[in-house]
Amino acid sequence: GPRIQDRYKLYLAIDVFSRYPVAWRIEYTEDRKSAVAMFTDAIAAHGAPTVLHADNGAVMRSHTLIDA
Repeated sequence: GPRIQDRYKLYLAIDVFSRYPVAWRIEYTEDRKSAVAMFTDAIAAHGAPTVLHADNGAVMRSHTLIDA
């Protein structure tokens, strides 16, 4: 189970207009593969958005995610 020293990373995709959480993942590390997996699942379930807003973090700007 979780310990006090454990840190988790939340990947969250929210619809801007409805604030509906379209996809989410909780991981131990922040990496490109987890971000790609989350967006792949979200697009498969809800279709590709016209516009995708993301933070400026390295994972969200990675070529792995952009090319996926």
